Amino acid sequence: MDAKGERPTRRVVIGLEPAMLDAAALAAAARLAQSAGAELAALFVEDINLLRLASLPFAQEIGAASAVRRRMAAADIERALKVQAAQLKRALADAAQRLELQWRFEVARGQGLRVLLEWTGVSDIVVLAGGAGRPSWQPALEGLLRGALSFERAVPGRVAVALGSGPEAMRVLSVAYVLAQASDAELVLLVSGEKARAGEIAERAKAWLRERGAAARVAPMPDHDPTRIAELIMHERAHALFWPGTDSESRSVEIAALASVISCPLIVVK
Repeated sequence: MDAKGERPTRRVVIGLEPAMLDAAALAAAARLAQSAGAELAALFVEDINLLRLASLPFAQEIGAASAVRRRMAAADIERALKVQAAQLKRALADAAQRLELQWRFEVARGQGLRVLLEWTGVSDIVVLAGGAGRPSWQPALEGLLRGALSFERAVPGRVAVALGSGPEAMRVLSVAYVLAQASDAELVLLVSGEKARAGEIAERAKAWLRERGAAARVAPMPDHDPTRIAELIMHERAHALFWPGTDSESRSVEIAALASVISCPLIVVK
C-alpha cells in the first residue's frame, strides 16, 4: 500500500439502462462523486441485442395497453431509445445542478456491462446494481434517477471492501473510506489468501485507517467464488461492496458474475 493508491478519482461512472440500474446504485454513485469531488458520468447503453431482435422479420411485441400483437420495428425501438435518453439526460442535469456536481452524459450502443467497462479508464469508479433480490421490473428510469439522487433513501450503514495483495489494494481502500466517511458507515475489510499473508494485508489496511482516525473490522473471504462472496455480503449486512477492477477480460467476467448474485451495489475501483 503506497501513496500511489490515493490518486484522485477522475469520474464515478454509472450505466443507465434497466439491467444495470437501481436506486441504491444511483445514490451511492452520486454520494461518491460528491464526496470525492469527481465527475458523475452516465452512459446510456442502447442494447444491441434488442435492436438486432427488432430487425428480424418474425419479431413481434404485445402492446402494454391493448394487449394486441404487432410487428416490432427497429426504427420504433431506436426512436423510443432516443426519447428515453433525452429524458434521462434532463433528469441528470437537474439533479447534478441541485447537488452541485460536475456531470457528463453519453450514449453508446452494445452490450451493457461490456460497453460500460470499456468506456471507463484509470482512476474511474464504476457503480453497478446488484442483481440478487432486485425486482425483474423497473419503474420509469427517469423517475428512478430523480428519486435516487434526492438522497431520500437511507445511506449505507456498512461498507465492505475486498482487499488483495496487489498494488490496487490501497486505491480500493481509499475510495471505500471516502464513502464510509460521507455516510457515517462502518468499514468491513474482506481479506483473502493464506492466513499469514491475509493478516499482513489487514494490518497494513488498519494502520492506514488509524492514521486518519478511522477503524475497520476484518472478515475472512475464503475465495473469489461469486456465490460464496454473496453469502458473505449478506451475512455482513453490507450495503455496498468495493471491488478492484482492471481492463482484463477475465476480471470483466468476474465482475459480471459477482454483480449478478450480490444484493447490494458493486463498486468497481480502477
